[in-house]
Amino acid sequence: MSSESRQNWLSDKCVQEMSKKKLQFAINWKAAVIITPLSDKLWQIF
Repeated sequence: MSSESRQNWLSDKCVQEMSKKKLQFAINWKAAVIITPLSDKLWQIF
């Protein structure tokens, strides 16, 4: 493997990892936005 293609491969891996983390973060954030008001309502009920 040439050093250039290795560098490209590494940066591709980084980009993939970053986008996975971003996606995970977005999902967690959306879930939090949805769940938080629900749990607030539950607390008011109890």
